[in-house]
Amino acid sequence: MPSLHMTIDAIYAAADRSGDWDRALALLADSCAMAGAALVHADPALHLAEVSAPRADPAFVAAYGAHWWSLDPTIPATMSAPVGHVTSLATSGRDRFLRSEFHNEYWRNSGFGAERLASNLVLADGAFASIVVQAASHADELTEHAGRRFALLLPHLMRALRVQRKLLQLDMARLVLDVPRAAASDTVLIVDGIGRLMLDLPVAADLPPGLRIMNNRVCHADPRIDDALRRLIHSCAPGATEIRGGHLDVPCRPGSARRIEIVPTRAPGSIFPFGSERRLALVIIPAAQPDEPALIEVLRAAHGLTMAEAKVMLRIGEGHGREAAAMRLGISLSTLRTHLSRVFEKTGTRRQAELAGLVARSRTGRRGR
Repeated sequence: MPSLHMTIDAIYAAADRSGDWDRALALLADSCAMAGAALVHADPALHLAEVSAPRADPAFVAAYGAHWWSLDPTIPATMSAPVGHVTSLATSGRDRFLRSEFHNEYWRNSGFGAERLASNLVLADGAFASIVVQAASHADELTEHAGRRFALLLPHLMRALRVQRKLLQLDMARLVLDVPRAAASDTVLIVDGIGRLMLDLPVAADLPPGLRIMNNRVCHADPRIDDALRRLIHSCAPGATEIRGGHLDVPCRPGSARRIEIVPTRAPGSIFPFGSERRLALVIIPAAQPDEPALIEVLRAAHGLTMAEAKVMLRIGEGHGREAAAMRLGISLSTLRTHLSRVFEKTGTRRQAELAGLVARSRTGRRGR
């Protein structure tokens, strides 16, 4: 039987992803002298609904998630219990459970007994997590030892799940904050493979016309643009073709558009609870640039630039990196470097920061360096 210290260490290692929940749950079951343990975690804000039950048949677990959970007579008692309150089969009624369709058609074939100890670990902001340890079919009873051990380990499980949820939220927020392609004024949304927002972040109010957030999904009012957007987002999902993400021009005004980028994240699947593999995408929406055609003409007239050079000067002067500017303009990086070299020469500047100053002064109607 594992020691309490070993089990507690495994629980926190699973939460910070230096370990895994399969090992932690196996040690939890053994520590309580029970046959198995299962951890259920659901968070609508992160679109997560996962079950880890290392000693159960995966097909059995899948069947529970697909159908049998809705017939589980223990769920009402568990769901209504406060966090940290321990429930058992007696809470929901042992006789009622044994007579139920859930037990007779499903659970009796699980390899586990009917007796269990359960508790909610998280009930906050729509998120739900619960833990259950299950007796063996050949020793279907609860012992004092099981109750004591479960009570001792429960506070650590509650704290570990809170830590895990915070780490996941921070990891996903960091994915957005660390995007090297985006300028500070850009809006960056993190979505799953079907375009659902994965984290509640502030959404810019100046989205291009037609682009919107509906039912927590990024979409466009034009069916053709929406279809193209969905395909680009889906291309970032596991199992997609080698084409990963891309850009999409969303019309704004007659003759103008804002180029939206869809790129896969670099995040491993292990940022999610229980190590599930899930690919995310970043939707990068550039900030609106008022009177951009007029500003380009101002830059051309002031410095003798070609149209292509003026566009490069504008993008670089707005703070975009060279790679991001090239992608926004739809040109190669080498072409951008050529244009930028000529811009430096014609404007008498040497650094991108100086170009930023020229662009800022041009916006306010002031000329010169």
